Amino acid sequence: MANDATATIGSKRSTATILGRDRAPRALPEMTKDELAYVIADELVPLLSRRRGSTTR
Repeated sequence: MANDATATIGSKRSTATILGRDRAPRALPEMTKDELAYVIADELVPLLSRRRGSTTR
């Protein structure tokens, strides 16, 4: 993840870019920080599952 943290302090909205080792950066549109948290979680769950050698619960 990459974002301009100073630009979003005190704001309810944010933008970010998802960086991946095996793919091009994915720029996300502006969204609420809650929405962004769900996007980040959706990206992390499969990565963590593969790392642990298990499936999601």
